[in-house]
Amino acid sequence: MGDFLNYKFYFSDFIVDPQANLLIKQSSEKRLEPKVITLLSLLASSDNKVISKQQIRDVIWPNVVVGDEAIARAIFTLRKALADDAKNPTYIETIPKKGYRFLVKVSLTQDKSDSSLVKVTPDLTDGLSVKRQRKPTLSLINIMITLFTVAFLVTTILWAFNNNQTDFSSIDRILPVTNTVGNERNFSINHLTNEMVYVHDNGGKIALYVKGLSGKEPVRKITEYDGLLYTPLWLGQETLLYIRAVKGQYQVVRQHKQQEIEVLYQSSNGIYGLALNPASANNVTFVEVNFKQERPFVLQRLSFITGKVSSLSHEYPNMPEASYCIVYSADGSHLFFSSYQEPKTQVYSLELKSAIITAIGEPFDRIEHLALGNRGQLLVSGTHSNIQGLWSVTLDAGSTYLILPASSGQEIINAGVDKQGIVYYSNYERSLDLKLANTSDDSLESLAALNTSADEDGGIFSEDGKFIYYVSNRTGYSEVWSYQIENTRNQQITWFEADYINRPAISQSGKYLAIVYQKNNFNLAVINTSDGDVVNSKKLNVMKFPLAWSKDERFIYISEHRLQVNLYQYDRETLTENLIQNFAGLSVKASDDGENITFFDFKYNGVVEKNLKTGLITKLFSPINDIKDLIPGQVTVNEQHVFYQQHKDKKTLLIQESLTSKDHIKSMAKLIELTEYVNISDISADGQKLLYSKYGIPQGGIMKMQLTD
Repeated sequence: MGDFLNYKFYFSDFIVDPQANLLIKQSSEKRLEPKVITLLSLLASSDNKVISKQQIRDVIWPNVVVGDEAIARAIFTLRKALADDAKNPTYIETIPKKGYRFLVKVSLTQDKSDSSLVKVTPDLTDGLSVKRQRKPTLSLINIMITLFTVAFLVTTILWAFNNNQTDFSSIDRILPVTNTVGNERNFSINHLTNEMVYVHDNGGKIALYVKGLSGKEPVRKITEYDGLLYTPLWLGQETLLYIRAVKGQYQVVRQHKQQEIEVLYQSSNGIYGLALNPASANNVTFVEVNFKQERPFVLQRLSFITGKVSSLSHEYPNMPEASYCIVYSADGSHLFFSSYQEPKTQVYSLELKSAIITAIGEPFDRIEHLALGNRGQLLVSGTHSNIQGLWSVTLDAGSTYLILPASSGQEIINAGVDKQGIVYYSNYERSLDLKLANTSDDSLESLAALNTSADEDGGIFSEDGKFIYYVSNRTGYSEVWSYQIENTRNQQITWFEADYINRPAISQSGKYLAIVYQKNNFNLAVINTSDGDVVNSKKLNVMKFPLAWSKDERFIYISEHRLQVNLYQYDRETLTENLIQNFAGLSVKASDDGENITFFDFKYNGVVEKNLKTGLITKLFSPINDIKDLIPGQVTVNEQHVFYQQHKDKKTLLIQESLTSKDHIKSMAKLIELTEYVNISDISADGQKLLYSKYGIPQGGIMKMQLTD
């Protein structure tokens, strides 16, 4: 790399002067930080080969321990300087789990880089482009005009920079807070004691730990649990609130130090998020989810005194649906929350006294967590403009800017601030592999030729059982791939460059795939599996799930599953939609003559058959335990049986029950028991095989980020 640090080089329309830290385009100069210019020189010298993260560390941060966040931050700054798009790169390509690759041809010049140029052009601000002035001869008036112009430019650029873009210049350093095997996440900071409580997950038991932020006190284990445990909150100096799941029941619990756990509230519905109002210490707010209701997401308020639950969603009926990620303002006068309004997620403010609801900032692609900052802003862990990371949304102006992008392969999932203003955040990473299980002999297949270091998910069987179609992000985008089981051959089917793809649905002959994907908007596409050509496509208003095809391949059955939870029929040629049933979906089986379809009804809590001509509905099977927790692919129906996934004691079971027997208990049979918590993505029609996704041991930890004023 030596020549690329000592000599100027060029690519496309750019000339790089590494000794002067200059990036020049059409005589306009941009001053880059020394580490960023070194990174550019390293990538440019690679001859279009992949540069690993460790190579970047060794060159830019020798003898210094830095995390992936520092690399991601430098890559983001460099991409910004080059006006490069991470999703559709011209210069810098992200290679998932490996590193980065420079895409264009680079040439060295014979002109040696001149470090004296640093003195010629003052570093007004990173990102300010100025014309190079050789031997200036300015009058006093010209000097004054020039200084005024420069001051105006700097002020304007800094204003735009702070209000609309990133604020990397305010980051002083990033240091690890936890460093153990597994993953630490879902933390909460106690401002009274300067302590942090966090969840630790090593792929086995989940535990709660308390750590002093001064770094002097030993880490204390509060509790350990075999099931789900999340969202801890401090209630005073030594008492904790958190959520846990016990045998299909969700509980809000209270625990003082390491004493016995007190269950405050229990529900068969999912419970997500806890928030305490500083103005009222006698209750806690949480989100309860029940897809059987017309309004699945309900904000509840639990009184510590009476134990009764009241609905904030009913008290404030104008609140948007799908409200979650809740946090109160410091004075308790406002409740901030996110609301999923497909295809985007918006942050809102609810003024509790006046009931006025206001949208804050720009819509996000996805939001994982909201936290209250100490500079009049919300800290948002989520994805905006296809960039996952930690964002800031100012409460007064609603300005949205990126604080820190997540490292490649990781996500920033929550954040918080201590009383000194130090920002803490947790990152999360684990790979997802597709596996195959045979229920006839309990054998498992790892599908080693199918899986990569990226995520493979959403697998389905072809009707003849010869192929597996699945979703993978191995290219950096979500695409559908095929896997021929006999010769273990993988082939890319789609070229959407999508942000996300739902589990697809294959037609009877295997000729067509119905795919719903997200790329700026939600889209439904019919794909020819032989060549990947798009036969037809249509923009959707909301996310939907392809479930099945009619036997003649004329119609596609698709459900929303989320929010409206309705079942539709789409014509393959026109993609016109026809509502089949409200509050239905999960799985569909069409009769051979196309007159009847069998599907799951959420209100009935079981399987029904509907005649599409007469509208007559016949109840076939009820009930299925925990039907609300199932998603498409985890249940299937044939002429005689229903097969469905069931989680029990951190194990995954495939259950078979008869559609014809009146005694469901006696007809129930366990076909296979997987000794781990996984999610089934497809079950063969005869129940003999199933595909499931298995996560690796989660990795990641909690970091602290010192910001400068």
